[in-house]
Parts: sequence; C-alpha cells; structure tokens
Amino acid sequence: MGLALSIGGYYLLTQSFVTRWIVTSSLSSLSGGEVTADAVTITLGGGIDLKGGVLRAPGVAGPGGTIFEVRRLRAKTDPWAMLRGSVVLEDVEVESPMLRISQSVDDATVNVASLALRGGGSGSGAPTQIGTLPRVTVRGGVIELGEHRASGEFTSLRRIEVVGDVEREADEGGAAVLSLRQAENGVALEGGMEVLGRVSAKALTLELGRLSLSSLPPEHVPTPLREAFRQMRLEGEATGVAFEYWFEGRGVTARIPLAGLAVSLPLEPQPGEDKDENKIPLSEEDAKRRMRMEGVSGEIEITAGGLRGDLAGAIEGVPYTLTVEWGGWNQGAPFDATITTTAYRLEQHPDILWFAPGVVRLRLEQFDNPTGLVDATVRVFRERGATPDAEMPIRVSGDVRVREGVAAFDRFPYQFQNIDAHITFDETRIDFRSLTGVATSGATIAASGFIAPPNEHPEVRILVESSNLPTDEKLQVAMRGKGRVFDELFNYDALAALRGAGVLAPSAAEATAQRPFIELGGRASVTALVTRALGEGKNWGDVITIRFPQVTLLPRAVPYPLLGTDVTLVSRDDLATLETGTFKGLSGASVAITARVDLAALSDPDVDFVPEVTVRATDLPTDALL
Repeated sequence: MGLALSIGGYYLLTQSFVTRWIVTSSLSSLSGGEVTADAVTITLGGGIDLKGGVLRAPGVAGPGGTIFEVRRLRAKTDPWAMLRGSVVLEDVEVESPMLRISQSVDDATVNVASLALRGGGSGSGAPTQIGTLPRVTVRGGVIELGEHRASGEFTSLRRIEVVGDVEREADEGGAAVLSLRQAENGVALEGGMEVLGRVSAKALTLELGRLSLSSLPPEHVPTPLREAFRQMRLEGEATGVAFEYWFEGRGVTARIPLAGLAVSLPLEPQPGEDKDENKIPLSEEDAKRRMRMEGVSGEIEITAGGLRGDLAGAIEGVPYTLTVEWGGWNQGAPFDATITTTAYRLEQHPDILWFAPGVVRLRLEQFDNPTGLVDATVRVFRERGATPDAEMPIRVSGDVRVREGVAAFDRFPYQFQNIDAHITFDETRIDFRSLTGVATSGATIAASGFIAPPNEHPEVRILVESSNLPTDEKLQVAMRGKGRVFDELFNYDALAALRGAGVLAPSAAEATAQRPFIELGGRASVTALVTRALGEGKNWGDVITIRFPQVTLLPRAVPYPLLGTDVTLVSRDDLATLETGTFKGLSGASVAITARVDLAALSDPDVDFVPEVTVRATDLPTDALL
C-alpha cells in the first residue's frame, strides 16, 4: 500500500495535471504572462519536458497576444525547487517555437511590453533583469512580426524560419542575446539572412543580416512605417537592418545602414517659369517624380514620427553629403535637409533643378545656364505649422562657389570662361558676391549684384565690368539689337571700298605715308548696370558705358576715317549718346562730334535707323580720303 501511494505521489507530482499546474503557474509568475501547456513531465534526474506550450501577453486580445508557442521544450532543472514553485531552467532546447512580436496599431505598444518579468522564485515580486534567462537552443523556429488591434484583429507582416541560440550577455544591462539564422525545413540556409537580437528590460532589438530591401514590400513593415517605406522606394541590399521595439509605448524604430543603395526622398518637383514670369505647369509624369538618391551610404533612422539620416551618394546625378530630419509622413510635414557637394561638374540643365523653385531655374537661364566646378552647401527646410493641418512653405538657403565656370547674362550675353564666383541665396534674395572671368578675346570681367526676392517681380541690381573688350562681332551680338550702332560707327563696307580704291592699304605690310593702313574699332572697357525696381509691372533698365582709350571710326553717314581718343559712349535704356571724345582725321584734321541715338528704333529691324550726328571739322585737307 505504501509503495502504491509512493508511486502515485511520484506520478502526481512529476507527470500529472498537478505537475502541469505547478510548472505553468511558476512560469506565468516568472514571465509576467499567461503560460499554458498540453503536458509537462519532470524527472528526478533533473529533466523537464514540456509539450504544447503557449505564452500570452495579459490584456492583449487575439493572436497578437500570443507571444510564444513551442511544440516541445526540454531543459534541465532542480525538480524539488520546481515543485516548490521556483523555476530555474538551464540548457533549454526548443523544437518548432514561434516568437511573435506584434505592435498595437491603436497605441503603438508592443505585446512583449505586457510581460512583467520576475526573479526566478525569489518571491520578492521585484522585476529582474532579462539576463537571468538560460541559454536556449532553437530548432525549427519562426520569428513572426505583426500588428494587432484592441478588437483582437491580427495581421502577420513577415515570418522568418530560423535556427540558433539565445544566451546571456555579460554586460551591465543584463540582456539576453539572440543569434539566429534563416532556415528551411529546420536547416540553416547557406547564405541565408541572419537574425541577431537583444532583449533588455526596455526594448527588444532585432537586427537582420543581409537583406534585399527591394524584396521588403511596404506591406511587410509596421503600419506606422509603411507609408515611409512606400515613398522611399528602397532598392539594393542592406546589412544590419535593425528594428527596435520599445516596451513602454514609444513604438518601433527602424535603422537602415546603407551602402550602394537607392532611396527616394519625399521632395516634389517644382513648376517652371517662362521669360514673362508665368508659371509652367508640370506634366502628369514629371509631377510624380521624387528626389532620387543613388549610390547611398550612411544610415537612416525611421520612426512613426519621421526619419533622420546622415548620407552620402548622388542626388539626381550630383555627388553629395546629406544630413536630414523629417518630422512626419503627411503632405506638409516639417523637414530640414542640408546638402553639401564638392567639385561637382555642373552641366547645363541638371536634373536636380527640377526640385528648385521655378524662378531659380529662370534666373539661371538668365545667366545662360552656367557650367563649371561647384562647391555648394544648400539647406532645404520646412518649419512646423501652428496647427497639424497648416502647411508651411518650403524654404531654401545656400552658399555656392564656382570654379572654371562659363556663363553670360542675358541682358548683356557676352560669354566669359574661367569664371570664379561666390553666390549666396535664400528665399528672400540671391547675392552675387563676386564674379571674375576671362573671355577668349582676352577681355576680363568682374560682376556683383543681387536679385531680391527671387520671385516673379524682384528688385534687381547687377553690375558687370569688363576690360580689354574688342569691338568685334561677339560684342555686337551681346548688345543685341543695339549692336546696330556698330554698323553705323564701324562701316566695313566703306572700309573695303577705300582699300579697293587704293586710298587705304589692305595690310600693315603694304602701308605708306600716303596710303595708311587702319583697323576699325579698338579695345574698350564696358560697364553694364542692369536694374529693375521691386514690384509687379516694373520695367528692366540698363546703363551700358563703353570707354575707348583709342578707337578708329568710319561712320556710315560720313565715311571718313577718324581716330578717337578717350571716347565714351553711354546707353541708357532706349537712348545712347556720345558723351566724351577727341577726334582727328588720318591727315591731321581736328574733328568734333556729337551723337544721339534712339535705341528703340535701332532695335527694330523694320524701322529705318537715322541717328542724330553732328560733325564739325577744322583744318580738313582736301585729299583722297575726303
């Protein structure tokens, strides 16, 4: 009878529903969750065999509350301590376990946060470090990431079959470390993704090894991050992508190390402007463009509240470094991005200008879309509105330095090369702080000025000063319609006639005292001041001053060669005058000239050009030139 009672008691304590109740109650107390099992067996040799185990988060309804399931768990334990309600497990081996990490769509809390870990049988009720977990060997396991609602609805986002270990980490945080590898049919895949994790009292971190971002559709990431992933259109592979689930309700954070990847930022292209300062709408296809970064390295941190990152790569073909913070995923979310590029070879019409205000593109076109080597720092930002629905304007500021540049201002489009320039700008003004260059003719240029604000109706003051400028075809073209004055002052048809008649020598080598050789024109210094008053409907104005130390004229009206000294021509808007100058003929005559030209008529090819010119000459010899 005693033997039978002993056998019955042994069975009752080690293999019965009592065993199951004792063990699951102890594990529930230890984990802070609700533990159930189909069967539990304890051996006197210190072994425990649990089948059909489930750990649920208290207060979380539906599948999202199931944190852990295991087909079978075997471990070593102190059976007498176990039976007294103190669970201490060692060398744990689990078969077909499933770890489910689920975030609430309603309040961003994570199911694991509902657990309140306790010390192993201490009875103190004080929370203990997770480092008290034993070493765990995982066979044929699954990590499932999902999200749930208070109604009990659950959505599985991603399931990863794994094998590996969970073990203590000898650090002050007392965390448990997961070291798992992607598997198939319970066998680790060669080259498969690694899953590293860390469970501390504050958070669960899962770090994915090699991950193809293009194979991670937005539907596989938590809802708060889903729109971010969709807009970013990530392409390429990343190593060490980490998801951090904070237990106290801070939500989930994703950290993505980038190396050679492609990613889009939610910056939209801007409509252009024509020369009449009218908006040019974007095509439907262009309006869908977003700023694209390629060859990206660095790290992006994404939360439900936005993103931050330090990156390097190429933005729309421009090499850059980028520091960015984005304060949300709604249409008018605040952001702050600083872009830096060094020694970028700027070509005409770069794609990145799609994302600059249309007026900026218009102003660049006014400088013939300059090219050169560019060093630039540009800040693009939008401040947070006073209310969530208030969308603030995008603001831009920058500092640009250009080397080896080529440009021409459309009000005086004389092209210069080897330009060194320093330009600063923001949404209120563009400042041309300095600009120097050299033309192929040997002429030099220096320019400065401002456009404020850089919109449809700005105030403008641009001062361009050039020296050693030849009176050639390029200068005539740069003066546009006003260049017809050169035809009146430098009559090459009359020059050819005088050479053909033998009055003038055709070359310097053939010149004599009686038949001199002359070349029309000279080298001038030119100052062009371009202005516009602030406001709608204001006209552009320009004052161009041309000074010749020495110049040779052959006027069309009076085809008599004249040598000029200290000659100054001034063009003010639609009126040009000869303001200073001393003239003489080739044979010594003294000549005084006054001239006044209506440039409005001069610029119209359909209107006869009749300048007002008065010539007074003394001591004029009656020679062949006359």
